[in-house]
Amino acid sequence: MASWSRRRQFSYFLLLIILVAAVAGGVFVFYRPEPSCGDGRQNQGELDIDCGGACTAVCPNEALPIKVAWTRIFTIADGVYEVGALLTNPNSKLAATKVPYSIRLVDDQNILITIKQGEIFLNPRESFAIFLNGIDVGRRKPARAFIEFTQAPRWERVVEAPPTIIVTKEPFINEPNPKLTVEITNNTRTAWENVQLSVVLSDQDRNAIAASATIVEHVAANETGKAVFTWPRPFAEPPQYIDVYPHFRLD
Repeated sequence: MASWSRRRQFSYFLLLIILVAAVAGGVFVFYRPEPSCGDGRQNQGELDIDCGGACTAVCPNEALPIKVAWTRIFTIADGVYEVGALLTNPNSKLAATKVPYSIRLVDDQNILITIKQGEIFLNPRESFAIFLNGIDVGRRKPARAFIEFTQAPRWERVVEAPPTIIVTKEPFINEPNPKLTVEITNNTRTAWENVQLSVVLSDQDRNAIAASATIVEHVAANETGKAVFTWPRPFAEPPQYIDVYPHFRLD
């Protein structure tokens, strides 16, 4: 009799456990958040945690690395220099925002002189120039500059392609003071804000001899914006190539 009573108690206990588990499971299913690209889990067909598949964020192995064509130092005056770097995003449908970088200037013995830091954004299939001016190094003389990206870009897929920017250059003036006037035409239906314009002057061998940059704050739809670049003194040989790199955020 006692054995039957214990069996009945065990059956009740087991039934209670099953009921509690069923209720807990139902609550978990009901309140469980839907899979998302920010839940810290690899789900919904993602290639890695919160990237790839249905997510806008791209996994690192899906993207091609940023290409650096060159990094150059330009002398402005004794102890004062400018630095330029030409970069390309080779990815046709990927963009990245807030990509931090650092540029190191070293002397002819590879001893560090100074480090400059900044942040860039990358549009799909775009070449653009970084330009830093007014770098005062005192009596030190920089010989080389190196750029590196201090964090891996967080790539995202872009549906909208960057607009084609029509660039028009007026003839370059070398004397008495170098001057270049550039116009950009907006043939879209949307105004452009804060267009970064960088210009690179090169010799006949395509070696950069000077650079400059400015911002055109606003270009209305179907309008033209203008920027004027100047340099402090004439070049011994006028530039043989002039390249203009417009650059602005799509969002």
